[in-house]
Amino acid sequence: MKYERVLLISIDALGRKYLPLFKGFFNTVYHNYRVTHTWTLPGHVAMLSGINMRELYHVFDTKRLDRWKDCVKRIPTIATTFHSHGFRTRAIASGGYLSRYFGWGHDWDEWRTPEDGHREWNGEKMMPRKREFLFLHTYYVHNWFQATDELSRWFKKNGQQFKVVPYDVSLMGEARREYERRVRVLADRLSWIGSLPDDILVIFTADHGEIFSIDGKHFHHGDMARNDPNVYKVPLLLRTKSKKRHYQNSQVYDLSLRALIEREVFGT
Repeated sequence: MKYERVLLISIDALGRKYLPLFKGFFNTVYHNYRVTHTWTLPGHVAMLSGINMRELYHVFDTKRLDRWKDCVKRIPTIATTFHSHGFRTRAIASGGYLSRYFGWGHDWDEWRTPEDGHREWNGEKMMPRKREFLFLHTYYVHNWFQATDELSRWFKKNGQQFKVVPYDVSLMGEARREYERRVRVLADRLSWIGSLPDDILVIFTADHGEIFSIDGKHFHHGDMARNDPNVYKVPLLLRTKSKKRHYQNSQVYDLSLRALIEREVFGT
């Protein structure tokens, strides 16, 4: 076993183009890592279990949410593997599509979300304990539209089911600037990663990207972004014991992330 502490960080909706802001904290960079879905629920199923939920390729109708209650509960996640090696597993997630409603946490020792009364994690220093796998997830970047009442109203009007947004240079520009501001804020908050002990394996990634098109007519992710290749391009960065920098140029998908982490930790 190469590591006794593992930290997996998922920044919801972080596109790969912002990788340079974070790569200084890591020594292994995957230049061609891609995800297989355009929204949070199936993206994290792929990330944490290696399973492709093809029935969730399209964003489902939120009015039929009850159809998907406990849909993750039948799926073993990476927590099951780490339990078999004597690890404790803990998650601090931002809820929503990562809430217990969908079945998350069934094979984890601890799965905290705001719905359970816990504080949301937005980049603050959190370290795994000895023999612990810690998963941290945040919607901080994803929820750029919550920054102002004006953006919130605009998103509510135009963002349902991820429809095409009427051309509006002012608000489109403000939306992009807020998204990018939040990315920079998060990069500053996560500077503590660079000073973590070498016996902690750190994996940094995202579940999908975020689109602000040049023509100003499209934004967000989900169904309206399925044909844009950029929504599938997200960062994958590792902080390992090695002092050398490694650059991986081969194409890697989120469906193999669980196996990649297990090989890195257990050598299998």
